[in-house]
Amino acid sequence: MKKFITSVIACSMALLALASCGKSSGGKKKEKTADITGKWALSDSPSEDIESVGLIFSDKGKGSIYEETTPVFSFTEDSMILYGYAIDKEYISEENDVVTVSLNNSDVIVMKRLESGGSGYNGKYDLTGGSLYDSLSNAYPSDSGKADITVELKDDKSFVVFNDLFTYETKGSDLVISGCSPLINPSADENSDEMTAEFKVDGDTLTITDDKNSNVLTRVA
Repeated sequence: MKKFITSVIACSMALLALASCGKSSGGKKKEKTADITGKWALSDSPSEDIESVGLIFSDKGKGSIYEETTPVFSFTEDSMILYGYAIDKEYISEENDVVTVSLNNSDVIVMKRLESGGSGYNGKYDLTGGSLYDSLSNAYPSDSGKADITVELKDDKSFVVFNDLFTYETKGSDLVISGCSPLINPSADENSDEMTAEFKVDGDTLTITDDKNSNVLTRVA
């Protein structure tokens, strides 16, 4: 699990670093702002434990991070697969829509079903406890309150969503992200709360550019 903790935090930092500071909006010609709401996948994953990763921009100015975590864990009809090893159903309990997986008297994952996805464990869950929750919640700033993390299970795949991890605003061709600056950019001033990068939408492609890097994301249906 320690390896996964490192991977998740590194992944979150890598994603949010897309908005590292350095671009100034002063002196620009006023431009029509493109709509970036929706789910966008990053072209490359920064970790071998993460199949795919991307950003979700809501229409309420909130931003989330999603990661496909199938190499770390997934569920079958009667077991949980953790790093390739099957945890038998005898270690999995379900009561009042709460699924708990325990090993050696310790909870690995506790999650409450929000939506059913059909057979087995398929569906959408609120991750509420266990060692998995403890490790993933480290990606949240300490002053943001309880971590809001969603797990989505689709057949043999798993996805984790860090909900409302940051706020954002678009101004012309500028994307302004705020809310967790030290996590967004580890080298940033710890008192800073806002970072700006340029963005461009071309069909189903979103390009985010700072002074040093250009990152391309693809819209996910």
